Amino acid sequence: MSEIFCYDMDSLTKEKLPPLSEAFSGYLRSLAVPAKVRMSAEIMLEEVSENIIGHAAPHRSFSFRCELKNDRLEIEFRDNGNEFNPLKDAPVPDTGLSAEDRKIGGLGIMLVRKFSDSISYNREGDENVLYLIKKIEDG
Repeated sequence: MSEIFCYDMDSLTKEKLPPLSEAFSGYLRSLAVPAKVRMSAEIMLEEVSENIIGHAAPHRSFSFRCELKNDRLEIEFRDNGNEFNPLKDAPVPDTGLSAEDRKIGGLGIMLVRKFSDSISYNREGDENVLYLIKKIEDG
């Protein structure tokens, strides 16, 4: 079984994020993706999208693609913002410090790493490509 959800836009802004999130959530519900997996995928979408909004130059193209393949969701983010590999370039948060003492940044990618089963980054031409896999476990 393979079902694909695609969402392309000329730029990603905070105003465009809620319709994307709602459409993606509806897609996952329509496929009867378990609630725990659905929540993880929705958090990953939000965190990565917020990072693109906050760090990519404005007015950059954005696409989001999710494919259900048997036992997993394969999720791909593309943007043509400045080159940024979140796996290497994002700050590593010191979670041992209090929120007041901690530097800003890094928590979003930390959550994405926690909720995904696989994560990779490539620069393809002028695009950042972040690829995630989230397994759907039985039960």
